[in-house]
Amino acid sequence: MNGTISLRRAVEQAEGWVKALHDMPEHSFCEQKTTAFIRTVCQELGVETIDSGLETGVLAWLGNDCAETIALRADIDAVTFDDGPHHRCGHDYHTASLLGAMAYLKDHQQELRYNVAFIFQCAEENTSGAKALVEHGLWERFPQRPSAIFGIHNRPELPVGVIGVHQGALMAEKTDFRVVFHGQQGHSSTPEKCIDPILPAAQFALELSNLVSHETSPFDTAVCSVYSFHSGTEDNAAPLHATLTGTIRTLRHGTHQHLKERLSDLAQAMALAHRCTVEELSWMHDVPLLDNSAALYPRAYAAAAAAVGEEHVTDVAPCLGGEDFAVYLQDVPGFFFWVGSGKGSDTPVHPWHSDDFSVADGYLKVAISLLANLIL
Repeated sequence: MNGTISLRRAVEQAEGWVKALHDMPEHSFCEQKTTAFIRTVCQELGVETIDSGLETGVLAWLGNDCAETIALRADIDAVTFDDGPHHRCGHDYHTASLLGAMAYLKDHQQELRYNVAFIFQCAEENTSGAKALVEHGLWERFPQRPSAIFGIHNRPELPVGVIGVHQGALMAEKTDFRVVFHGQQGHSSTPEKCIDPILPAAQFALELSNLVSHETSPFDTAVCSVYSFHSGTEDNAAPLHATLTGTIRTLRHGTHQHLKERLSDLAQAMALAHRCTVEELSWMHDVPLLDNSAALYPRAYAAAAAAVGEEHVTDVAPCLGGEDFAVYLQDVPGFFFWVGSGKGSDTPVHPWHSDDFSVADGYLKVAISLLANLIL
C-alpha cells in the first residue's frame, strides 16, 4: 500500500475513535450515540452520508466516477448483558477500522479503483440489522449499486498480524426455535386427571441431540440443541404449558431444512405420546449461511497478502456462529475475513462476549490496511 504517512495518520485517528466508541456501548437498534458519532466523523472527513431509512446506523459514499462500486461493512452495536451493553465482541474496533479506512481512502480519492459504499450496520448482535437495511432498500440508496461487499470480524484465536481467508462456507445458517407444549393442569395427587407437559418437553429436549447423531451424516456439521426450558410455578400441581427455546446451526442448507422438518416431527410425536398438544412451534432469527464467494477469493487473498504478507495469510476452519453479513450475500457476491486480534500463543484466549475479551494492539493497522487494499 502506498501512502505510509496517511496510513499512520488513519491508524492514529482510529485509535482515538475506538476509545470513544468503547465508552458508548449501545443495544441493537438503540445505537443513537454511536450513529451520531459516525456521522460527525464522516462530516469531518468530508464524506457524504446517505439516509438508510433506519433510526440507527450510517450509510456513506465515496466516489471517483468509477465504473464499479464496492461495499464495505462494519457492525456498530454492543453485546447485551444483565448489567447493560458492553463492547465485548469488538464491534467498536470494526467501526473504528472502517472509519480509518474511510479516512485513508478519502486522502487517496483520486486513486480509487472503485467507488465505495460504506455500511455502518446496526443490530448485528440480534442478527436483525442487515435484514432491516435490505428491506428498506439498501442497494438502491447508493448512487450506484455495489457489485460486491466485504466485511471483517476480529478473531481472538488468531494473533494480530494474521488474516484468515476462507473460500466457501465460513459461518453457519442459523435458526432459533420456540416450542410450547400444552397440557392440562391438576393436582399432583391425581396424575390420571392431569396432562403434564413437562414430560413431553423433557423427552423432546433429550431426543433432540439424536437428530444430529442419527439424521445427519457424520461428515456433516450441525448443532441442534435446547438452551432454555420454562414450566410451572406451583410446587404441587401439573402446569398448563412447558416452553423450550433452542437453535439449529448447519453449514449446508439442505441439512438445515431436514433438521427443521425432523424437529417439527419430533415435537408432534412427543406431544402425541403424552396426550399433549404442540400449542406453538415458531422459527425465529433466521440467518443464512455465510458462503464466501469463490469468484472474489483471488481479490480477497491479494488484499490480505498486501496488508500482512502472504506468510501471514491463512485458511481457517468454518465456525457455527451466525453472522447477518450473510443476508447481504443473498443479493450481492461477498467475502468475510477473520482478522487476528489475539496476543499470541503465550497468552490465554478470551473469546467473544467474555468478560475478559480484548483486542490486541496492532489490530487497527491490519484491519484498516486490509479494507483499504480492497479498494486500491
